[in-house]
Amino acid sequence: MRILFVVPNVPSAIRPRPLHFIRGLSQMHQVAVVCLATNEADSHFVSELRQHCQSMEVIRLSRWRSLSNCLRALFSTNSLRCAYFYSPDLRKRVKALVEANEVDLIHAEHLKSLSMVKPSLGRVPVVLDAVDCLSMLESRRRAVTKNPLVKLFSWMESRKFALSEAKASRQFDRIAISSAVDRQAYPIPAGLREKIDVIPNGVDLEHFGFRQFEAQKNVLVFRFCAGREALSRTRLGGSVSDSYPRRNSKQNARGHGSRRATSRDIGLLSRVASRVGKAPSGCG
Repeated sequence: MRILFVVPNVPSAIRPRPLHFIRGLSQMHQVAVVCLATNEADSHFVSELRQHCQSMEVIRLSRWRSLSNCLRALFSTNSLRCAYFYSPDLRKRVKALVEANEVDLIHAEHLKSLSMVKPSLGRVPVVLDAVDCLSMLESRRRAVTKNPLVKLFSWMESRKFALSEAKASRQFDRIAISSAVDRQAYPIPAGLREKIDVIPNGVDLEHFGFRQFEAQKNVLVFRFCAGREALSRTRLGGSVSDSYPRRNSKQNARGHGSRRATSRDIGLLSRVASRVGKAPSGCG
């Protein structure tokens, strides 16, 4: 099958879900990728992605174009997050590939791709990987934030996402999503919920496989400051912690919270050192 993968960014290890979809699908099908690059960092991931697909086209989207998209979307039903990634060039390219009969199925990644594949809906089967229920995400953000402007923004985005998600449920042939919670929250009529399939995010066991390594030896480092608070920085098994919390400069200036290291402190630290191995020199 000839699959056209439409992505609003360059899939990479930072964005592993579309990358692993492409890697898996390319083992059984011909996968062509058309994606957006919104900054120079995206260019670094292109070479890695090319080895997993039959062909790849990267269309650049300038920041000025994205800002212009957002200004036009302020008083529309389109969310700012989706508007930011809209590219008329990518939309035209997808339409041209479909009209040239080079595509059997379109895989659209994220709701941001909806406007780019819209002219091709109904011409070939189209699958949407929604990833998350974005209207639920913004509703949760609004519930926990205290900033009134952020609350207003999240409320507006949540309403717009809900409209787009409901529209997507009617226009796409199938929808994939990352969890059962997102599937249940998706604003879709009950009769259409069967179109949504849960495909959880996985772990690449080849990349994150177990590796045997030799643990570092325990090391204790103590520092005593005469006339100030006795500080001990202890490194045990690679982690660093303060045995005594630092006081701020105002407290030190007033003398509050400051004390000299006593023989009891030195004795305690020596006993700790003896338990983990080697006592530091100069603790006596």
